[in-house]
Amino acid sequence: MKITLIGVLLLMATMLGSLAEVLRLSAVVEANGEGIERMICKAQDGIPARTFFVKKETIAGDRDVETAKVVPGGDGVISVLLTEEGGRKMAKVTAAMRRGVDRIAIILDGELIMAPVVQALLVRNFVISVGGDQDLGELDNLARRISGRPLRSEGEEPTLPKKVVVETVPFTEEEYQERKAKREEIGVYFLERIPSEKELNKRLRIGMSYQDVVDHYGRAFGTPREPAAEQFELVYVIAPEKASINLKRELVPIGFRVYFEEGLVTRWKQSCDFMWREEKLVNPQSPEQPKPGPRLLYAEFPEFDTTSGGSAIFEFVEKIKIPDPEQKLTKQDLLDLLAIVNSVVQSKPRSEEVEKPSLLTSCDLMKMLAFNFPEVREVIQKAVDGRVVLKDLEESLSEYSSGKKPLAIE
Repeated sequence: MKITLIGVLLLMATMLGSLAEVLRLSAVVEANGEGIERMICKAQDGIPARTFFVKKETIAGDRDVETAKVVPGGDGVISVLLTEEGGRKMAKVTAAMRRGVDRIAIILDGELIMAPVVQALLVRNFVISVGGDQDLGELDNLARRISGRPLRSEGEEPTLPKKVVVETVPFTEEEYQERKAKREEIGVYFLERIPSEKELNKRLRIGMSYQDVVDHYGRAFGTPREPAAEQFELVYVIAPEKASINLKRELVPIGFRVYFEEGLVTRWKQSCDFMWREEKLVNPQSPEQPKPGPRLLYAEFPEFDTTSGGSAIFEFVEKIKIPDPEQKLTKQDLLDLLAIVNSVVQSKPRSEEVEKPSLLTSCDLMKMLAFNFPEVREVIQKAVDGRVVLKDLEESLSEYSSGKKPLAIE
């Protein structure tokens, strides 16, 4: 992104007291429709221009920003830290997003700057890359605008924060296998190697069955276990620890998709995105890598297949075993519980027969929620046939999720 005449624009924005948000984060969807806008992410740093459909609804914006600073030596990168409330908003949305598939749009002054794929639960920290050709002064003023700080006076040199070197090293094979095993326990599957287009064309063929593809390539990242829809697709994505290093953050192959109609392959294609290898931090206590608060919650999670549709989440949650629903918790534990509820609320079952998705009041998660949130106890008292409607549960916890009401544990 090239920002021209930014000094004049910033001055005008300041003088006019513009109410338009500088920063806006919104979800990207697959098709246009009501409440959706078509936006073009301009070409930059060798990455071609691309069109996205973006929700007009804001996940987080200027008022949710705690700090925004230029990253020293970051080639046009601004590091943003959201407020705790902003972080809760971000966590609520990204908890329900498909890892390696769904995207978040990062918009500055109404222009789509980037739309990165969500690889993990996002909370408070993220970075914005506006291109390496930016003047340092312009970049610093942009960071100031995002965080609501006054602009530099004329002639004032920008001051950069002390550069923090974040060192990483590749995960060992043993560490990778441990991470892989934990992912597969909850039904998350990745490729260890990306087949080339030549290999795909040699292996796959039109008319091949779903089971034939799975027998060769294994479980996919985003698919039903036993697809029943007339049209569906298998989404295969490389494991984050096995991805390319991609130092230039270029558009690179990350996997492939196989398309089906009536259970048979109709076509396939290689997938590309801006993905790079995930590595282990050498200095995990770096200020650039804030750690979440302590956790005390003890729970046993059942096996869960994230690819088998939204309805599987309800069964998964109801089978979570919590030996002591009245155990001592930390603030981070309560935030984790809210994230679980938000994930369930935003996961809609495929069956149209389920008009009002609900949870058993007798499941351990509901017992723990009831012990820690009086509003949940009230909802349970109004339950019908021993089940709480998810919409009612969401409304009872909405003020905690949005930060309007403080958590009982600080």
